[in-house]
Amino acid sequence: MKPADSAVPVQLTFDAKHPLLVIRSVSDLRLARDQRGVLITLTSADTKKFAEITRKYDQGLLLLEANGRVLSAMHVTAPIVNGIIGFKHPEEAAVAEYLRRRFRVGEFK
Repeated sequence: MKPADSAVPVQLTFDAKHPLLVIRSVSDLRLARDQRGVLITLTSADTKKFAEITRKYDQGLLLLEANGRVLSAMHVTAPIVNGIIGFKHPEEAAVAEYLRRRFRVGEFK
């Protein structure tokens, strides 16, 4: 997506039937140092796919969805090639809370 002040119109494309990547499992999931955020490490196959996607959509937005609900819009500022993705709390609370519940890691107090 281009900035709002750009002369080029913004174009958004959503295709729920053909997502760019479906993540069914992760290599590792940990609580962040603040004990509220979450760090995930993708499997090696998903790491390669995600790296390709973030190269292709560098400076774009990727929507993160779970159970038919958009949890977050991730602004890609550089390709992510190591497969490690962090979700800070409270900035990305919806994703962090979903992952904590999904993988039963820690509880909010």
